[in-house]
Amino acid sequence: MAYTEFKRKIDGGDADYIYLFEGEEVFLKENAIVALKDKFVAFADLDFVSIDGEDLSIEGILPLV
Repeated sequence: MAYTEFKRKIDGGDADYIYLFEGEEVFLKENAIVALKDKFVAFADLDFVSIDGEDLSIEGILPLV
């Protein structure tokens, strides 16, 4: 999904439960995370998990689900 489509979707209040941001555009990825938090997360410390994929494994994700 393109960033503009993603932004239009969350601005309309329609978000999915999980997003995977990939690519070289660090600025857009960081802005997307901020936009999600601002729009949907009331208590970021309790309701939001961000995982850096560089060291990611399936074993690292399962405890979070």
